[in-house]
Amino acid sequence: MSTLEIKLKGKFTGPNMPKYLPDARMNKGSIAFLDFTHPDMGLTAPPVTDNMSINNIAWKNARRVIGASTDVQADYNFKVNNSGTANGMLIEFTAKKGLHGIISQVNDSSVGNDYKISFPQKIRDYIFNNIGRGFFVSIWDRKTRLALTSTSSFFMLHLGSTSLYINSFQTGGSQIIGKNLGSRGDAAALNSLTPQCLNAAFNTKTGTPGINDYTGFKFGSGGAYGGFELNKACSQILYQLHVVDVTASGMTYAQLDEADYKAWQAAFGAGGKFADDTFTNPTTLP
Repeated sequence: MSTLEIKLKGKFTGPNMPKYLPDARMNKGSIAFLDFTHPDMGLTAPPVTDNMSINNIAWKNARRVIGASTDVQADYNFKVNNSGTANGMLIEFTAKKGLHGIISQVNDSSVGNDYKISFPQKIRDYIFNNIGRGFFVSIWDRKTRLALTSTSSFFMLHLGSTSLYINSFQTGGSQIIGKNLGSRGDAAALNSLTPQCLNAAFNTKTGTPGINDYTGFKFGSGGAYGGFELNKACSQILYQLHVVDVTASGMTYAQLDEADYKAWQAAFGAGGKFADDTFTNPTTLP
């Protein structure tokens, strides 16, 4: 089935006019969106270069939500922080173009053998300073080798310590913290070898986290739990990362979760874009 797109000249305005969004999974509140299969990512190889920029598919909508009309795309892109070692980490695209991070559980011998997708400052600061609007985080993932510790996390949002944070997904199978509006994903799902749809929504801070505390998605040992993760971190595939301003979306947590889970079922069900994915066996790095 083909799609016909007709571009009209001129600018059309109005508060009730529909907004163009580059992916059907996005909504009016989307401020961050990653899916490495999406053409707007512009990637033909896994992004492994330290300090390289990764496109945020939702950058234009984020600019609208934040209200910064003069910002450019670079203000909303993510950044790679890669300190992986040759025998400690392997980053690859899977056959279905998920981002796979294999972490050695033998050679991960010092804090710093990690790979992080850092949030742009514009979005990190916006969430921190507007927490009462509510924010929804969705992560589609699959562990390929389980974590050997419960003191571990693969996604952290303004996390300074176990008592100072906004949100964290605890890799080791313990819990999602910072989820007062709702969440999908129990302890078993957080450290499971099958594809998972994980999400959480929140509108509060716990303790007094700092605006510059650890924020991003990571593979390996790093952040507040880095010392506990040495030779114990999971290997994992990231398929989607989606962050939504709940107020701007005009949706409830239940509605956001329903849409997220429905899209996940289509993507991983029979014939779906991520179904039956294949990847390098993590035992390649003992």
